[in-house]
This record gives sequence, structure tokens and C-alpha cells, in this order.
Amino acid sequence: MKQNFCNMFKFGSLKALRYKADTISWFFADLALYGSLFLTYLLLMQRFDNINAYSRVQMLLYISTYSLINNFFAVFFSEATSAYGDKIISGEIFHYMLMPFSPTRVILLFNFNLKALISTPFLISVNIFLIRLNEAAPYLKMLYYLSILFASFCMYAFFTLLNTFLFYGIRIESLQGVIVQLFSIAEKPDSIFSPFLRNIFIYLIPAFLFSAVPASIIIKQRFSFEVLYLFAAPVPIWTIAKLLSRHAARHYRVDM
Repeated sequence: MKQNFCNMFKFGSLKALRYKADTISWFFADLALYGSLFLTYLLLMQRFDNINAYSRVQMLLYISTYSLINNFFAVFFSEATSAYGDKIISGEIFHYMLMPFSPTRVILLFNFNLKALISTPFLISVNIFLIRLNEAAPYLKMLYYLSILFASFCMYAFFTLLNTFLFYGIRIESLQGVIVQLFSIAEKPDSIFSPFLRNIFIYLIPAFLFSAVPASIIIKQRFSFEVLYLFAAPVPIWTIAKLLSRHAARHYRVDM
């Protein structure tokens, strides 16, 4: 496992160093994306003392949580997700099916995104600073960072599940675009939504699993059912994706 990760990091680094202009542009794009998000709420908080149930520090932690999960997904899973879909469409997935490891695992190892990793230290530093301002117990901090990892993998499992429909010849580009836009709701405070809509964006379209739910561990200082659901959700999503891909492989044709 350690050797696999080292090779993954090495291969991703070589790709990033080969296309330096792309790497630099990715870094500045990340700065613009996360910087504008933080700046928006900083400016709002100059006018308002709080946004619904969130104070200034809590809201910034909320945004920091979303940014960190989004960044971890970009580092470890985003390029693998795109590559997996592309290889199903092109037929190259046949080559990966003949390997001793699962196609998703092999593709994941070959698509580590060093470009996104460049902004990670900055995001982690901001997050640690905000965690200190919120003064949580050590066990809650450990639970919080563990939830960030689970949320990142949950996002990967969800997009992998969507990609399995490509095996049936169902083009999902438009649907993926819709899902990405719906997931961007995670940037918004969950408290502005009605309980009904909030539950939809937790249990059906899991946008708030990438912001509100993990952030609640520190902000509300408790372990809730929603947090438990966050830790459990990746298992059924990933299991369904794997079972569906095995079934779909029997009906798979390249000339879709």
C-alpha cells in the first residue's frame, strides 16, 4: 500500500512538472476560487454579526470545511473520476479490466493531482487557525478531520456511481453538470434552507455532507445522527457502484 501511494505521488508529480504552465494556472485558479469564497463571507460579516445560526468565526470554519473537502477531492479523486468516464466511453476500460486489480483502483493510482495539492497547505493552515478559535475538544477535532476524509471519498463514490451508467450507453455529461451545480449549494449556510430542503441536501443529494455536517462537529460540539450518516454513506454508495459496474460490464459495448 505504501509503495502504491509513493508511485502514485511520483507519477502525479512527473505529470505536473511536465506541464508547468498548467500547474501554475491551476494554482492561481485555486487561489481565486477559495480566496473569493472567503472574501465574500468576510465582506458579508462586516455588515452582519451573524448569518442565521452562524457567527463570523463559525461561518468561516464552515467555508473552510467545504474548501478543504473540495480540495482533497481534487487532489486524490477528481482526475481519476474524469479518466474513468473517458475510458468507459473510449473502450480503454477493457485494458484495465484485464489487470489483477480493479479498474477504479488502477485509474486512481495513475491520476494523483499534484496541481491541486499546491494550495492544500494554505487551506489546512486557515482551517487549523479557525479550529483554534472555536476551541473544540481533542476527540472532536480528530472526529472532524476524519469526517473530512470520509466526505471527500463520499463525493468520489457518488461520481463513480454516476459513471457506471456509461456502461449502459447512457451519456451523463449533462447530469454531471447538474450534480456539480447542486453540490455547490454546500457553499451556502444550511440554516437558510427549510428543514425539508436541508434533509434533501443531506440524504438524497449529499451536498451538505461536504460542509454543514462535518462542520457541525466543531460548531455544535456534538456527534449527531447526521455525522453518523456521513461516516456510513460512502459504504452503500461505493457498494452499489461496484455491483452496478459488474452487472453493466456484461452489456457493455464500445459503439454506444
